[in-house]
Amino acid sequence: MTSKTKVVTVRLTDEQYTFFNDWQKKLQAQTGIEVPMGAVIRRALEGFMHFASSQNRQESPDLREAQDRLQASKEYVTEYNQKMRSDKMTIDNAEYKKGFAEHYEEGRPVWDIGKPQAPFIEIADRIKGPILDVGCGSGSVAVFFAEKGNTVTGIDLVDKAIERARAKAAAKGLNVSFQVKDAFTLIESDWRFPSIIDSGLFHVFARDLERQRLYVEALAHVIEPGGTLYLLAAKDQPEGSIALSGYSHDELVDAFSEGWKFESIKEFMAEVTPEIAEKHPDVEWSTWFAVIKRRV
Repeated sequence: MTSKTKVVTVRLTDEQYTFFNDWQKKLQAQTGIEVPMGAVIRRALEGFMHFASSQNRQESPDLREAQDRLQASKEYVTEYNQKMRSDKMTIDNAEYKKGFAEHYEEGRPVWDIGKPQAPFIEIADRIKGPILDVGCGSGSVAVFFAEKGNTVTGIDLVDKAIERARAKAAAKGLNVSFQVKDAFTLIESDWRFPSIIDSGLFHVFARDLERQRLYVEALAHVIEPGGTLYLLAAKDQPEGSIALSGYSHDELVDAFSEGWKFESIKEFMAEVTPEIAEKHPDVEWSTWFAVIKRRV
């Protein structure tokens, strides 16, 4: 189902502009994060924006009411501060967590093919433990490398994914450490790994430069000097494609420009679940596979 976005044009009086501009400055001072004016107004209007019933006409929201309500809310700055810090510093927020969790509630996610993507299998003997699998999902990649005798830790934001991963490892008699963990909190961890695998998490942040930066910093924090990141990320897609859009070659290289060195980067067609392949036989799931060393 295609979602539709309504665009509302808001006209501010000088007094209203001054009011919202002051709040914008206060929020930025509180959070240390650039807060767009639109975000301030949108929060103020939340819950009482009214649109005309006609599809071709929209009523302007009552900014005076919004202004009064915002001014009366003593908890607003604290609440907004906490929300902005959560959204910017971690993946653990309503939008991201709900989106991932829904895939597991509905059954098998489209990316869960029950085994690693082909490039991981091709160079499996090069990937030595201890291994950290970031965004491990239901554990297929982590279990594969554990079966080869490696010590593996897998983390994922979604509880149900980790439940499935633990069950998968237990069924094979493997001791794999699967943990429900926000990848962005790795920046605070004392873990260190010579090998890190990311099979399909990084491309989630393809249009979010701030999260890209924070995520790469988190990986740099837990990888050993000279360690290797094995990264699978979606390639940028032509407009109109249903495949997940990711990075151009240059965008991917730029994201790891500080303190990293690409050993290799290649394009390949990722495998998807049979259900998705049958439903969309003409879609090309173009993906990058990169081997990236952390400089000593």
